[in-house]
Order: sequence, then C-alpha cells, then structure tokens
Amino acid sequence: MILGYCHDGSTARSERKNGAMWVRLGWFKIKPGTADALRAAYNDAAVPKVRACVGNVACLLLEPTGIDDQYIAITIWESRAAGEAYDASGAAAQVVGLVKEYFAAPPTLRSYESMTPLDRAFCG
Repeated sequence: MILGYCHDGSTARSERKNGAMWVRLGWFKIKPGTADALRAAYNDAAVPKVRACVGNVACLLLEPTGIDDQYIAITIWESRAAGEAYDASGAAAQVVGLVKEYFAAPPTLRSYESMTPLDRAFCG
C-alpha cells in the first residue's frame, strides 16, 4: 500500500506497489512581467485542482534559471489510466485555462512513463 499526503493534510492510498507512474510535462514561455501572477495562479488555483483528482501524486511548476529558458509544468500520476482520465475529464483543459493568459505561445506537451516505481520515487 502506498500512502501519500494530499494538499489538505489528508492521506491518499494506492494499492499499486511497483507500478510505473505516468508523468505529464508542459513546456512554455511566458509573457514578460507575468511571472509573479503565473506563480500565484498556478500555486493557488491550478495545484489544488490537480491534487484533488484521483490518482494524482504531484503537481509542480518549475521556473527557469536562465533568461530564455522555458517554464515546465509537471503532473505525476500513479498510473497512465489516472493521467488519461484526468485529460479525458476536461480537468486538464480547465487547469490550462487558469494560466493560459500568461503563455507567450502554446505549450509543448509530452507524456512519459516513469522507469522508477512509485514506491521508490516517493516513499522511504
């Protein structure tokens, strides 16, 4: 049994012990002068919405350290099925809608299957 902590302090359980996680990454540049607003919108609105979805393990926004680098939004799912259900539900489109006003251009999206099992990546 995998035990994880949710944003509201509760715990989430998964019967998956060694299954591969599904990881979604979106790369994007933002409009000048919008970094603070993007950070607030992502952390205050997008993260709680994603974390409330069944099977979500993590939701992160990575900020670039170089001037011309892109931001990266990451969602991690306990399974491919959970990540695909999130996309199919319309929740992913809603989350993008919360932050798209800050995009300088459409994001590039990619999905990956983790080669590291959930229990090794986040537990003990």
